[in-house]
Amino acid sequence: MKPSPFTFDPRADTLLILQNPNAYLHEENEVQVDSEPEYERLGSDEAGFMDTTKARRDSPMTLDNDQSYPRGSLEEGGSTQVEFRVSSRHLSLVSPVFRAMLESQFKESRPNDQGLYELQASEWDAEALVILLDIIHGHHREVPKRISVETLSHIAIIVDYYGCHEIMELVFAAWVSYLGPPEEFVKQEPMRWLFISWVFRQESLFTTATKMLLLYDNGKYVVNLPIPQPILDKIDDNRQFVLNTLFGHLYNLQQDLLEGKAGCSETCASMLLGSLMKQMRTRGLTPVRPSMPFDGWRVEDARSMILGFAARPWRVPGRSTDHPWLELKDFEGSPCAWFQSMSS
Repeated sequence: MKPSPFTFDPRADTLLILQNPNAYLHEENEVQVDSEPEYERLGSDEAGFMDTTKARRDSPMTLDNDQSYPRGSLEEGGSTQVEFRVSSRHLSLVSPVFRAMLESQFKESRPNDQGLYELQASEWDAEALVILLDIIHGHHREVPKRISVETLSHIAIIVDYYGCHEIMELVFAAWVSYLGPPEEFVKQEPMRWLFISWVFRQESLFTTATKMLLLYDNGKYVVNLPIPQPILDKIDDNRQFVLNTLFGHLYNLQQDLLEGKAGCSETCASMLLGSLMKQMRTRGLTPVRPSMPFDGWRVEDARSMILGFAARPWRVPGRSTDHPWLELKDFEGSPCAWFQSMSS
């Protein structure tokens, strides 16, 4: 057990100084306090542990009962610096970035007046950093059994920066195992899971996230995560390609009916064309085909809309006709199946 929430090694030889922690909170217009799931901590049956704790954004980190930052509050007007006592050996072992700092010729490699090395960090999510430091220093009973995707994304930012991916592998697998089928939980926050899966090299999760973004994103990305732009560009290129294919089938059918290339007769083509154009107008589509980049269009919305088109049965003397021309069977199933290699 740790001596205190901010001492990770009783023989600590290093101060990790976090400047301006939780900087992202200042950029949010409104903080949702009770939107996070409860955190179940391993070893909760041990004395001094709570069964569950809640991640609260008005108190950026809640580790145990009423433990708080030893150097003041992070509320407006309070302290904007937190110091962690850590082991340089542990940090150097898991992170090439920390190792370079401690073995360089810069000031980080020289002890201060207290005989401690000093490492500077800034703007990290404080709770995410504490969880990562607990993992690095082997305090497994302090590590949450379950965490929110928001906290996990903040951990991923720090892991990616310091290059300490390997130390996270087992814990990450345990966290994900609680979440159920990826198609269910990734759909709620596909952009965060895209980043998380990219950082932790989780190919299956990455593919699921790209498919969800392809289906349900409208191309107007709001990204507050360091996701490489080429990844986002490739996803949007595929979104545009699928939409262009969907609208291509629809408007080619309209043109074929207009030119008499579809329908069993001129009367049939005229009836189908009128029905098609009326249904298109009802759904906000003009006779002119939408063009790239299809801003505001989601693939799943377009697909569902097109599948909703139908030809009504109509009767001519001597026979009745029920045409399937507007059902567009080609669009059944997920268009993502066409692009399984998009994330490679």
